[in-house]
Amino acid sequence: MLNADALRNAGITVRIRASAQLVAVIDQDRMIRVLQNLLSNAIEALAGNSAATIVLTARRVRDLCELNRARQRAGDSKVIWNSLFQPFTSHGKPGGTGLGLAIAKGIVEAHGGEITFESRKGVGTTFRIRLPLPA
Repeated sequence: MLNADALRNAGITVRIRASAQLVAVIDQDRMIRVLQNLLSNAIEALAGNSAATIVLTARRVRDLCELNRARQRAGDSKVIWNSLFQPFTSHGKPGGTGLGLAIAKGIVEAHGGEITFESRKGVGTTFRIRLPLPA
């Protein structure tokens, strides 16, 4: 796993759950970039939060593959909700360019999919990626 050391050093546990074997037509390198951006953001947001958990799930929803990255605790700030997927949007992080989620959105949309999020303070944030499945 690309982030194994960063996750271990931050004390973050990752759980992966797939409800079914799904096959979507994707550019693997670009989709890895999407997941990497989401995971990097979660690691930064959860820094110093011992016993934090990131849950990755995959399931079929009608004719879509739905991938979820849920982060437990420290919901995203409402200050940036309206511009979260726009370039150069960042809040409360010491580093970064604010391009990660904008890049992720572009890649997901180039695959004919969509990326959304929901966040609740003290509960956490879930990013949802929906990609079309082949007929």
